[in-house]
Amino acid sequence: MLIHSRSTFAWTFFLSLPLVACTDGIQSPDSSDTPYMSAEQPPTAPSPSDRPSQSPMTELNGSSPTETEHRESESPHHGEERTQDPLPIDEPDEDLNDDPAGDTMQPDQETSPNEHIISDDDEFSWSGFIDHYDTIIIRNVQGPVRVVPSRDGQVHIRTTKTSIESPLDSVDIEFHKHDNGITICSVYTDGLAGQVNRCGADGSGRLIAENNDVQVSYELEIPAGPMLLGQTATGNMTTEDLNNFVDFTSTSGSISIRTQEPAYARSISGALDIRMDPTDLDRYGIDGLEFITTSGSVRISVPAVSEVDFTGSTTAGTINTDFALNGEGTREVNGQVNGGGIDIIAETVAGSIEFRVQ
Repeated sequence: MLIHSRSTFAWTFFLSLPLVACTDGIQSPDSSDTPYMSAEQPPTAPSPSDRPSQSPMTELNGSSPTETEHRESESPHHGEERTQDPLPIDEPDEDLNDDPAGDTMQPDQETSPNEHIISDDDEFSWSGFIDHYDTIIIRNVQGPVRVVPSRDGQVHIRTTKTSIESPLDSVDIEFHKHDNGITICSVYTDGLAGQVNRCGADGSGRLIAENNDVQVSYELEIPAGPMLLGQTATGNMTTEDLNNFVDFTSTSGSISIRTQEPAYARSISGALDIRMDPTDLDRYGIDGLEFITTSGSVRISVPAVSEVDFTGSTTAGTINTDFALNGEGTREVNGQVNGGGIDIIAETVAGSIEFRVQ
């Protein structure tokens, strides 16, 4: 039973090395040897009742992204004229999470101007302000994603490419700063069978990597408020001490989320470790939360006062909880916590499930 009106991305993950792809859509894996995920719905983001009426994923500024190839030989930039230089992140890696208390957005701070940047540099960085109700979209293909609280109310983005054989400039970082937030993608310029990879400002577009071993590592600092939607085909995804709704999907990689807002996570091959507070889920127009993996354990921690209807199932493993639920210690557990309320579903095929008090 799908309880999340999951209007986040539309993509397909297709893993059959040396091919990696993520394109439009989500659906359950079929019974073939190659796992994949796909969907028919176009990418849209859940909109809380107190957000602006326009969805972050709707058409921007009255025009849709073009289908033409995004790369130009004379300049790494095209489309919208770049309006400002990317701002470097001041501190090295170890300082990314120095001051979690500083992640509150300044309400009177003007947002940064809209930009469209395409870079084939080995490293890319950008810093700027976005609105409290905006959405941050990360579309990676090969590589990890790490997100921590901002120290100064700005969004700070840094990407780094590594590879063994493939040239680093065979992957572009495409960045959109638009009226509804930020979209950033890893665009493999070789595509597949002549198809053009594309990173739409609304999170749409086909992203495929074939015979290319370039990995892109994403590191972000974000302020409290904006929704965070992220995907990667191969790589771990991590957040630390956020105050943001988080929706992560990985095909092959673990997901670890720490946030004081609701969260949603799905992986085909990877463990899920989620610490979140589902209390304000109604603000996002979502019926419930799912935490699903095929191969891996699932651990969910919520505040003791959470009002939850919990359902957990595993094919090979057990389920243990800190709450008085039906079927404790078996492969099927369900019941209400504090009278019930928010639906939480946890599922795995090969792995155990834990539902704990924070």
